[in-house]
Amino acid sequence: LSLGNAWDDYGGARALVGLARLAAPRPNDARAFVHPAVRALRRDFVRQLLSHRSRIDGHVIGTHPAVLAWEPMNEPRAARHGLDADGRAMRAWLDAEAGTIALHAPGKTITSGEDGVDASLEGRDAAFWRSVGANHLFAHATSFRRNAASPHVTWPSVHVYPEAWGVPPALRTTAAERFVRESAAIARGAGKRLFVGEVGATDGDRW
Repeated sequence: LSLGNAWDDYGGARALVGLARLAAPRPNDARAFVHPAVRALRRDFVRQLLSHRSRIDGHVIGTHPAVLAWEPMNEPRAARHGLDADGRAMRAWLDAEAGTIALHAPGKTITSGEDGVDASLEGRDAAFWRSVGANHLFAHATSFRRNAASPHVTWPSVHVYPEAWGVPPALRTTAAERFVRESAAIARGAGKRLFVGEVGATDGDRW
């Protein structure tokens, strides 16, 4: 169950920045991850929600048995402006968010919520990703490799959309499998299992 979104759906990072009364909020706003006022709003929201006791079934929301895992945010990432290029700022945000969740949802699984993009091609088949025109996946201000090692994250997560990545149709199945295998190896390197949170295709591909 996700506690937010980087994209504008359901409010997203832009809405958080607006609630903090910062100027000109925008989609994937980097200030959602680094500005003290926004971070304080998020902490208070997470604390209030997860410590609330349901009047319907009596369960505390944070440890509710219907929740398989908590996700700090769907696809937490932002444009490079405002964040460092190697993903350290995003990792600091994830550490803090996952730590807050762990405090108010003891014993619950926590996913990273991310789609698996990275700040570099380390641990990936660079030649392959360049050949299919998807090396842009590994030029972000967030690092899957760095985030996988976050101490409160139980399951590093990825989302698999080879069509949306711009991979040619004949190579989408190969790209999907390779992405999952490479990501799983990175997760194992951090002593964790990979959680594939989303898989999508619209062209009838049966991968």
